[in-house]
Amino acid sequence: MQQLHSANHIKSLKDAVKGLVESQAKELAGDGTFDDKVPEASKIKVKSFASLTSDDQAKISALIEDHFNLAPFSPSISYDQTNAIITYDDKSITRLPLTEVAIAESNDTPAPTPKPEVKKALLEAAITKALETLKPADTSNKTEDSVAAYQKALTALTTETAKAEAVKVDTSVDQPKVDQTVTDLTAAIKTVETAKAALVDKPAPTPSVDKAKLEEAPYKGCRSS
Repeated sequence: MQQLHSANHIKSLKDAVKGLVESQAKELAGDGTFDDKVPEASKIKVKSFASLTSDDQAKISALIEDHFNLAPFSPSISYDQTNAIITYDDKSITRLPLTEVAIAESNDTPAPTPKPEVKKALLEAAITKALETLKPADTSNKTEDSVAAYQKALTALTTETAKAEAVKVDTSVDQPKVDQTVTDLTAAIKTVETAKAALVDKPAPTPSVDKAKLEEAPYKGCRSS
């Protein structure tokens, strides 16, 4: 029974992770949509990436939608000095370097801004701890109320672990998001540990009384007198 419960928790975790990881940006990246490079001859010529005109942006946007077949997704496209920022309906984002779709005449093209390193060691450690904590305790001899509280905490931890797994594999996540995920997951782990420690044993059964022997005792006393 305990192994079945553990298997159900692990299945719920995997299903939740699968649902959380999907996004339009990840799906397109996974399909290799942006691997089809724009030929140099087809790139839009602009004076400077640092000062794109509205006409430049319109031409680049049209090229992006046409070359990468993005029109069906109706994305919105904005620009900074380095990237075309493609935003989909689900709010996921693809950052496409301008050098992939345009050529600047000036030499002031900024180098792509390096993405700050996101540290996930604490997140990985918390996930490992969570998976250990999700292994259910033996509740066969525990009271109904204490078991219900424990099960509720396990369910919440399953959800938080799924979220953490999604953040772990998300290459676009930033450090504040990782840190908040660690905080939430750690809190869920502590809740399970507290609920587990609070499991209450069922009261011992009351010994049965042989009424026949109790009724027989007074008669024995009378005979002896």
